[in-house]
Amino acid sequence: MLETKEDGHNELYNRPVLVVRKFNSRIFWGVPLTTKIKESKLYFPIEFKGEKICAMLSHLRLYDTKRLTSHKSKMGKLPDNQFEAVKAALKELL
Repeated sequence: MLETKEDGHNELYNRPVLVVRKFNSRIFWGVPLTTKIKESKLYFPIEFKGEKICAMLSHLRLYDTKRLTSHKSKMGKLPDNQFEAVKAALKELL
């Protein structure tokens, strides 16, 4: 179960992020994820490992890979159809 809040207050002060586009080995576009489900075009609902979560589209930003805790903490891969739907929703906002 994803246990995190929008402000990242958990034991490690981190939060799950969906990597939308990798630019090089140091920088990527990411969208934070939350378990808070909101009805808004800025929150895109997805299902990951049987759990309903939302991608916070308005929080898209560049991240430095130094912000990642570890490649070992990778949660998994979003199914292609859901990933493409998130990217389409982002394009619609931009």
